[in-house]
Amino acid sequence: MDSGSSAYLSMVDPFLVEALQNPRHRVTILRMELDIQKFLQSSDVQQFEFPHFPASYLRLAAHRVAQHYGLQTMVQDNVVDGQGAKILVTRKPESKYPGVRLSDIPPKQSNSGIKVFH
Repeated sequence: MDSGSSAYLSMVDPFLVEALQNPRHRVTILRMELDIQKFLQSSDVQQFEFPHFPASYLRLAAHRVAQHYGLQTMVQDNVVDGQGAKILVTRKPESKYPGVRLSDIPPKQSNSGIKVFH
C-alpha cells in the first residue's frame, strides 16, 4: 500500500477497514452503510433501527458504521419479541457523509492462487 492509500484509510476506523477486508463480513458492512445512507437521505425520518445481528462482532460494526457517518447509536433491550437488544441510530447536528465512504475501501487482495516459479 502506498502512502496515499494509507492516508486515505487513516480517515476510517481501523476496525471497519479490517472488517471490510474480510470477505465474510464485507457485504454485511456495505449493506449497513447503504442503510445508513438511505436514512440520511430521508430527512423526515429521525430514527433508524438496524436489523438484528446475531454476532457481537456485527453489532459492534453497526455502531462503528453509524459513528463513521456522525450518527449517535444506542441500544434498547427488547425482551418482548425475544430478539435481544436493538441498535437504534439517531441524527446529530454533525451527521453527514464522510470524506471516505466505506464502499470506497477496496477488498483485500488475496495472494492465493498465485504460483511463483524460481
